[in-house]
Amino acid sequence: MRDDMCHLKMENYWLYTDVWYDILSSALRQFEITPFKLSRLDIACDWQNGQCGIAAHDIMTGLMSRKYVKVHQPAWRVNGTDAATMTWHSMAFGSKGSAVFTRFYNKTLELQATGKDYIRETWKGAGLNLERDVYRVEFAMTDLGTQVIDPETGEQFDIPYDRCADRLYIAGLFFHYAQHYFDIRRAGTASKRTQCRRLDVFPEQAVGFIAVQRPRYMLTTKTDKVVVRSMIRALFAAQDFEQRRFMFNSIKTYVAVRKSNVLCRGAYRLILDALHSEWIDPDALTDECFEITKEHFERYDSKGQWIYDAVNDTHDYIK
Repeated sequence: MRDDMCHLKMENYWLYTDVWYDILSSALRQFEITPFKLSRLDIACDWQNGQCGIAAHDIMTGLMSRKYVKVHQPAWRVNGTDAATMTWHSMAFGSKGSAVFTRFYNKTLELQATGKDYIRETWKGAGLNLERDVYRVEFAMTDLGTQVIDPETGEQFDIPYDRCADRLYIAGLFFHYAQHYFDIRRAGTASKRTQCRRLDVFPEQAVGFIAVQRPRYMLTTKTDKVVVRSMIRALFAAQDFEQRRFMFNSIKTYVAVRKSNVLCRGAYRLILDALHSEWIDPDALTDECFEITKEHFERYDSKGQWIYDAVNDTHDYIK
Protein backbone atom coordinates (compact mmCIF):
# COMPACT_ATOMS: atom_id res chain seq x y z
CA MET A 1 0.00 0.00 0.00
CA ARG A 2 1.00 3.60 -0.45
CA ASP A 3 1.86 5.73 2.58
CA ASP A 4 -1.51 7.48 2.43
CA MET A 5 -3.50 4.22 2.51
CA CYS A 6 -4.69 1.93 5.29
CA HIS A 7 -6.67 -1.24 5.91
CA LEU A 8 -9.91 -0.96 7.87
CA LYS A 9 -11.44 -3.89 9.76
CA MET A 10 -14.63 -3.90 11.84
CA GLU A 11 -15.16 -5.66 15.15
CA ASN A 12 -17.13 -8.88 14.54
CA TYR A 13 -19.92 -7.97 16.98
CA TRP A 14 -21.13 -5.00 14.94
CA LEU A 15 -21.53 -7.06 11.78
CA TYR A 16 -24.45 -8.86 13.44
CA THR A 17 -26.34 -5.60 13.98
CA ASP A 18 -28.35 -3.39 11.65
CA VAL A 19 -26.26 -0.29 12.44
CA TRP A 20 -22.84 -1.53 11.37
CA TYR A 21 -22.85 0.43 8.12
CA ASP A 22 -23.81 3.64 9.94
CA ILE A 23 -20.85 3.12 12.28
CA LEU A 24 -18.54 2.45 9.35
CA SER A 25 -19.73 5.55 7.48
CA SER A 26 -19.27 7.68 10.59
CA ALA A 27 -15.71 6.41 11.06
CA LEU A 28 -14.87 7.10 7.41
CA ARG A 29 -16.05 10.68 7.77
CA GLN A 30 -14.36 11.22 11.14
CA PHE A 31 -10.96 9.99 9.96
CA GLU A 32 -11.37 11.41 6.45
CA ILE A 33 -10.95 8.04 4.77
CA THR A 34 -12.05 7.59 1.17
CA PRO A 35 -12.91 3.93 0.43
CA PHE A 36 -10.97 2.44 -2.46
CA LYS A 37 -12.12 -1.18 -2.73
CA LEU A 38 -12.83 -4.31 -0.73
CA SER A 39 -9.64 -6.25 -0.09
CA ARG A 40 -11.49 -9.09 1.62
CA LEU A 41 -15.14 -10.07 1.81
CA ASP A 42 -16.53 -12.99 3.81
CA ILE A 43 -20.20 -13.87 3.32
CA ALA A 44 -21.83 -16.73 5.22
CA CYS A 45 -25.11 -18.51 5.84
CA ASP A 46 -25.93 -20.25 9.14
CA TRP A 47 -28.39 -23.11 8.60
CA GLN A 48 -29.60 -26.48 9.83
CA ASN A 49 -31.61 -27.92 6.93
CA GLY A 50 -31.16 -27.37 3.22
CA GLN A 51 -33.95 -26.40 0.90
CA CYS A 52 -33.95 -30.04 -0.22
CA GLY A 53 -34.85 -31.12 3.33
CA ILE A 54 -31.49 -32.73 4.11
CA ALA A 55 -29.81 -31.67 7.35
CA ALA A 56 -26.44 -29.91 7.20
CA HIS A 57 -24.91 -32.60 9.42
CA ASP A 58 -26.08 -35.33 7.04
CA ILE A 59 -24.62 -33.50 4.04
CA MET A 60 -21.22 -33.26 5.74
CA THR A 61 -21.34 -36.94 6.70
CA GLY A 62 -22.48 -37.84 3.19
CA LEU A 63 -19.56 -35.97 1.63
CA MET A 64 -17.14 -37.97 3.76
CA SER A 65 -18.82 -41.30 2.94
CA ARG A 66 -18.97 -40.38 -0.78
CA LYS A 67 -22.76 -40.54 -0.74
CA TYR A 68 -22.54 -36.96 -2.01
CA VAL A 69 -19.83 -35.24 -4.03
CA LYS A 70 -18.93 -31.58 -4.41
CA VAL A 71 -18.29 -30.03 -7.82
CA HIS A 72 -15.39 -27.54 -8.22
CA GLN A 73 -12.55 -26.81 -5.77
CA PRO A 74 -11.17 -30.39 -5.74
CA ALA A 75 -8.53 -29.62 -3.09
CA TRP A 76 -10.11 -29.92 0.35
CA ARG A 77 -9.34 -30.63 4.01
CA VAL A 78 -11.43 -31.95 6.90
CA ASN A 79 -11.35 -31.83 10.69
CA GLY A 80 -13.03 -34.26 13.05
CA THR A 81 -12.93 -36.27 16.26
CA ASP A 82 -12.22 -39.99 16.50
CA ALA A 83 -14.03 -41.30 19.59
CA ALA A 84 -16.67 -44.06 19.77
CA THR A 85 -17.63 -42.92 16.30
CA MET A 86 -15.89 -40.63 13.84
CA THR A 87 -17.48 -37.19 13.91
CA TRP A 88 -16.69 -34.57 11.30
CA HIS A 89 -16.68 -30.91 12.34
CA SER A 90 -15.42 -28.85 9.42
CA MET A 91 -14.47 -28.96 5.76
CA ALA A 92 -12.48 -26.45 3.70
CA PHE A 93 -12.46 -26.37 -0.08
CA GLY A 94 -9.95 -24.69 -2.36
CA SER A 95 -6.80 -22.79 -1.51
CA LYS A 96 -6.58 -19.84 0.88
CA GLY A 97 -4.61 -18.08 -1.83
CA SER A 98 -7.37 -18.51 -4.41
CA ALA A 99 -10.01 -15.93 -5.29
CA VAL A 100 -12.72 -17.78 -3.34
CA PHE A 101 -12.11 -20.12 -0.39
CA THR A 102 -15.07 -22.17 0.90
CA ARG A 103 -15.64 -23.34 4.48
CA PHE A 104 -18.38 -25.67 5.75
CA TYR A 105 -18.32 -26.25 9.50
CA ASN A 106 -20.21 -26.74 12.76
CA LYS A 107 -20.64 -23.19 14.05
CA THR A 108 -22.27 -24.31 17.32
CA LEU A 109 -19.17 -26.32 18.20
CA GLU A 110 -16.93 -23.36 17.41
CA LEU A 111 -18.96 -21.06 19.67
CA GLN A 112 -18.40 -23.42 22.60
CA ALA A 113 -14.75 -22.36 22.45
CA THR A 114 -15.06 -18.73 21.32
CA GLY A 115 -18.23 -17.58 23.06
CA LYS A 116 -19.88 -14.81 21.04
CA ASP A 117 -23.34 -15.15 22.59
CA TYR A 118 -24.57 -12.37 20.31
CA ILE A 119 -24.45 -14.88 17.43
CA ARG A 120 -26.79 -17.21 19.30
CA GLU A 121 -29.18 -14.30 19.81
CA THR A 122 -29.13 -13.72 16.07
CA TRP A 123 -29.94 -17.40 15.48
CA LYS A 124 -32.82 -17.22 17.93
CA GLY A 125 -34.22 -14.19 16.16
CA ALA A 126 -33.92 -15.99 12.83
CA GLY A 127 -35.95 -18.94 14.12
CA LEU A 128 -33.19 -21.56 14.27
CA ASN A 129 -33.55 -24.39 16.78
CA LEU A 130 -30.80 -23.81 19.35
CA GLU A 131 -31.28 -27.35 20.68
CA ARG A 132 -29.65 -28.59 17.48
CA ASP A 133 -26.25 -27.77 15.98
CA VAL A 134 -26.09 -24.89 13.52
CA TYR A 135 -23.74 -25.20 10.55
CA ARG A 136 -22.18 -22.44 8.49
CA VAL A 137 -21.20 -22.24 4.84
CA GLU A 138 -18.80 -19.35 4.29
CA PHE A 139 -17.15 -17.92 1.20
CA ALA A 140 -13.94 -15.98 1.88
CA MET A 141 -13.20 -13.80 -1.13
CA THR A 142 -10.00 -11.91 -1.79
CA ASP A 143 -9.96 -8.74 -3.90
CA LEU A 144 -9.88 -11.01 -6.98
CA GLY A 145 -12.90 -12.94 -5.74
CA THR A 146 -14.96 -9.76 -5.39
CA GLN A 147 -14.60 -8.95 -9.10
CA VAL A 148 -17.68 -9.73 -11.17
CA ILE A 149 -18.94 -9.25 -14.72
CA ASP A 150 -22.06 -7.61 -16.08
CA PRO A 151 -23.47 -10.36 -18.37
CA GLU A 152 -25.08 -7.82 -20.70
CA THR A 153 -22.17 -5.43 -21.26
CA GLY A 154 -19.22 -7.70 -20.38
CA GLU A 155 -17.94 -4.96 -18.03
CA GLN A 156 -15.79 -6.19 -15.17
CA PHE A 157 -16.13 -4.38 -11.84
CA ASP A 158 -15.69 -4.78 -8.08
CA ILE A 159 -18.60 -5.51 -5.76
CA PRO A 160 -19.39 -2.03 -4.31
CA TYR A 161 -18.63 -1.91 -0.59
CA ASP A 162 -21.74 0.18 0.11
CA ARG A 163 -23.98 -2.61 -1.24
CA CYS A 164 -22.85 -4.77 1.66
CA ALA A 165 -25.26 -2.80 3.87
CA ASP A 166 -28.18 -4.30 1.95
CA ARG A 167 -28.93 -7.67 3.54
CA LEU A 168 -31.12 -8.77 0.64
CA TYR A 169 -28.26 -8.01 -1.75
CA ILE A 170 -25.81 -9.98 0.40
CA ALA A 171 -28.25 -12.90 0.60
CA GLY A 172 -28.57 -12.89 -3.19
CA LEU A 173 -24.80 -12.66 -3.50
CA PHE A 174 -24.34 -15.65 -1.19
CA PHE A 175 -26.89 -17.81 -3.03
CA HIS A 176 -25.32 -16.84 -6.35
CA TYR A 177 -21.83 -17.92 -5.25
CA ALA A 178 -23.26 -21.07 -3.63
CA GLN A 179 -24.49 -22.27 -7.03
CA HIS A 180 -20.86 -22.66 -8.06
CA TYR A 181 -18.81 -23.03 -4.88
CA PHE A 182 -21.23 -25.20 -2.86
CA ASP A 183 -22.56 -27.38 -5.66
CA ILE A 184 -23.39 -30.72 -3.99
CA ARG A 185 -24.47 -33.74 -6.09
CA ARG A 186 -25.76 -37.25 -5.37
CA ALA A 187 -22.91 -39.61 -6.20
CA GLY A 188 -23.40 -42.33 -8.78
CA THR A 189 -26.50 -40.92 -10.49
CA ALA A 190 -24.53 -40.27 -13.70
CA SER A 191 -21.19 -41.20 -15.25
CA LYS A 192 -19.73 -37.73 -14.69
CA ARG A 193 -19.84 -35.81 -11.45
CA THR A 194 -21.14 -32.68 -13.12
CA GLN A 195 -24.05 -34.69 -14.54
CA CYS A 196 -25.11 -36.16 -11.20
CA ARG A 197 -28.34 -34.95 -9.63
CA ARG A 198 -27.88 -31.71 -7.72
CA LEU A 199 -28.99 -31.20 -4.13
CA ASP A 200 -30.93 -27.96 -3.87
CA VAL A 201 -29.23 -26.94 -0.63
CA PHE A 202 -29.76 -23.22 -1.21
CA PRO A 203 -32.20 -21.46 -3.55
CA GLU A 204 -31.02 -20.32 -6.94
CA GLN A 205 -30.50 -16.60 -7.21
CA ALA A 206 -29.73 -14.22 -10.07
CA VAL A 207 -28.12 -10.98 -8.93
CA GLY A 208 -27.46 -9.32 -12.28
CA PHE A 209 -23.83 -10.37 -12.65
CA ILE A 210 -21.63 -13.43 -12.87
CA ALA A 211 -18.52 -14.15 -10.83
CA VAL A 212 -15.20 -13.96 -12.63
CA GLN A 213 -13.92 -17.51 -12.91
CA ARG A 214 -10.12 -17.49 -13.19
CA PRO A 215 -8.03 -20.61 -13.52
CA ARG A 216 -6.03 -21.12 -10.36
CA TYR A 217 -2.74 -20.78 -12.24
CA MET A 218 -3.64 -17.25 -13.37
CA LEU A 219 -3.79 -15.74 -9.89
CA THR A 220 -1.30 -13.27 -8.50
CA THR A 221 -0.65 -13.49 -4.77
CA LYS A 222 0.91 -10.90 -2.48
CA THR A 223 3.89 -13.25 -2.17
CA ASP A 224 4.39 -13.12 -5.93
CA LYS A 225 4.56 -9.33 -5.89
CA VAL A 226 6.93 -9.22 -2.90
CA VAL A 227 9.29 -11.79 -4.43
CA VAL A 228 9.28 -10.21 -7.91
CA ARG A 229 9.92 -6.76 -6.44
CA SER A 230 12.91 -8.10 -4.50
CA MET A 231 14.28 -9.83 -7.59
CA ILE A 232 13.97 -6.67 -9.72
CA ARG A 233 15.86 -4.73 -7.03
CA ALA A 234 18.60 -7.38 -7.09
CA LEU A 235 18.66 -7.23 -10.89
CA PHE A 236 19.42 -3.50 -10.95
CA ALA A 237 21.83 -3.76 -8.03
CA ALA A 238 23.98 -6.23 -9.97
CA GLN A 239 26.84 -4.65 -11.92
CA ASP A 240 28.12 -7.72 -13.72
CA PHE A 241 26.48 -8.69 -17.03
CA GLU A 242 26.25 -12.38 -16.14
CA GLN A 243 24.64 -11.57 -12.81
CA ARG A 244 22.01 -9.40 -14.51
CA ARG A 245 21.21 -12.07 -17.07
CA PHE A 246 20.95 -14.65 -14.29
CA MET A 247 18.54 -12.47 -12.28
CA PHE A 248 16.37 -11.65 -15.29
CA ASN A 249 16.06 -15.31 -16.22
CA SER A 250 15.36 -16.11 -12.55
CA ILE A 251 12.43 -13.70 -12.57
CA LYS A 252 10.99 -15.39 -15.66
CA THR A 253 11.56 -18.83 -14.14
CA TYR A 254 9.80 -17.84 -10.92
CA VAL A 255 6.77 -16.51 -12.81
CA ALA A 256 6.64 -19.63 -14.99
CA VAL A 257 6.91 -22.05 -12.05
CA ARG A 258 4.29 -20.17 -10.06
CA LYS A 259 2.13 -19.86 -13.21
CA SER A 260 1.31 -16.35 -12.06
CA ASN A 261 0.10 -13.33 -14.02
CA VAL A 262 2.26 -10.97 -11.98
CA LEU A 263 4.19 -9.90 -15.12
CA CYS A 264 3.17 -9.79 -18.78
CA ARG A 265 5.31 -9.54 -21.90
CA GLY A 266 5.14 -5.75 -21.87
CA ALA A 267 6.50 -5.72 -18.32
CA TYR A 268 9.45 -7.89 -19.30
CA ARG A 269 10.28 -5.56 -22.18
CA LEU A 270 10.00 -2.55 -19.86
CA ILE A 271 12.58 -4.13 -17.55
CA LEU A 272 14.91 -4.85 -20.46
CA ASP A 273 14.63 -1.28 -21.77
CA ALA A 274 15.32 0.11 -18.30
CA LEU A 275 18.62 -1.77 -18.14
CA HIS A 276 19.98 0.61 -20.77
CA SER A 277 19.07 3.70 -18.71
CA GLU A 278 21.74 5.49 -16.73
CA TRP A 279 19.60 5.72 -13.60
CA ILE A 280 16.41 3.93 -12.63
CA ASP A 281 14.26 3.57 -9.50
CA PRO A 282 13.58 -0.19 -9.22
CA ASP A 283 10.51 0.28 -7.01
CA ALA A 284 8.93 2.82 -9.36
CA LEU A 285 9.72 0.53 -12.29
CA THR A 286 8.15 -2.45 -10.49
CA ASP A 287 4.98 -0.46 -9.78
CA GLU A 288 4.75 0.43 -13.46
CA CYS A 289 5.28 -3.22 -14.43
CA PHE A 290 2.44 -4.31 -12.15
CA GLU A 291 0.17 -1.60 -13.54
CA ILE A 292 0.71 -2.38 -17.22
CA THR A 293 0.34 -6.09 -16.43
CA LYS A 294 -3.02 -5.44 -14.80
CA GLU A 295 -4.16 -3.37 -17.78
CA HIS A 296 -2.87 -6.01 -20.18
CA PHE A 297 -4.91 -8.80 -18.63
CA GLU A 298 -8.04 -6.66 -18.43
CA ARG A 299 -7.77 -5.96 -22.16
CA TYR A 300 -6.89 -9.53 -23.05
CA ASP A 301 -10.30 -10.91 -22.12
CA SER A 302 -13.08 -8.94 -20.47
CA LYS A 303 -14.53 -12.19 -19.11
CA GLY A 304 -11.38 -13.08 -17.22
CA GLN A 305 -10.72 -16.30 -19.14
CA TRP A 306 -6.99 -15.96 -19.60
CA ILE A 307 -4.54 -18.49 -21.03
CA TYR A 308 -1.12 -18.47 -19.40
CA ASP A 309 0.96 -19.47 -22.42
CA ALA A 310 -0.72 -16.94 -24.70
CA VAL A 311 0.24 -13.98 -22.55
CA ASN A 312 3.58 -15.09 -21.13
CA ASP A 313 5.33 -16.55 -24.16
CA THR A 314 8.07 -13.92 -24.33
CA HIS A 315 11.53 -15.26 -25.11
CA ASP A 316 13.43 -12.03 -24.61
CA TYR A 317 16.71 -12.23 -22.83
CA ILE A 318 19.48 -9.80 -21.97
CA LYS A 319 21.81 -9.26 -24.88
